[in-house]
Amino acid sequence: MKLLLIGCGNLGRALLKVWQSHQKKIEIIAVQPSLSAQTLFPSVQFVRNVSELPKDFIPEGVILAIKPQQMQEALPSYAKYLKQSLVVSFAAGISLERLETFLLGNKRCLRVMPNVAMKIGRSVNLTYAETSLSLEDRASAEKILGITGSLIWLKEEALIEALTPISASGPAYFFALAEIMTQIAMESGLEESFARTLVQETFIGSALLTAATSDFKEMIASVASKGGVTESALKVLSPGLSDLMHKAYEAALERLKTLGK
Repeated sequence: MKLLLIGCGNLGRALLKVWQSHQKKIEIIAVQPSLSAQTLFPSVQFVRNVSELPKDFIPEGVILAIKPQQMQEALPSYAKYLKQSLVVSFAAGISLERLETFLLGNKRCLRVMPNVAMKIGRSVNLTYAETSLSLEDRASAEKILGITGSLIWLKEEALIEALTPISASGPAYFFALAEIMTQIAMESGLEESFARTLVQETFIGSALLTAATSDFKEMIASVASKGGVTESALKVLSPGLSDLMHKAYEAALERLKTLGK
């Protein structure tokens, strides 16, 4: 499968990292004006702009990994490729309706909102396409993105925006809590490396436990025995933590609205 990757920032590099282990099945040309990622992926062909693409290159898929605010300026020059290939957009806040204005009538497109775990093949990829997208194109999307993690096909496009602050932003909340807990452990007298390992192992073990049950209240109860240490801590966090998370969620939604304009 031949792919054209437009954009090679954090997202583009994460894609290349997981794709490079499947090079026999996927041929990629990446567009990056600075060519700064070229040394990281020597087996991938890089070009600075559309004019450097091989004349006979016909990609089966075009991957849009550029920032939403760059699309208006960047995409018109790729019209030749956008009008005939399967187009996968990672641009936050850019609806399919708006995306299609760049595709010259091509309806073979879908939106994907991943998360940072793509780097290790464990991303949650929120995915939406119109019902008219063929089974063949859906299978191609699975082939392109399945190695990055799981594709969660949504029935409504609005759910991508509604869930982005949870699955896409979620890892940052996780990391923020880990940073706070590490700092507290250090303030208790631990060396930084020991404190970090303590928190990492605690989080990894806890995450693995969630695979066994979907009842989070039950899991909390299994740790917070009545009248115990953990229960005392949770009483301080509740309801303040819930209120803060709802405010954070609303703030993220508001920012998404501005990206789509």
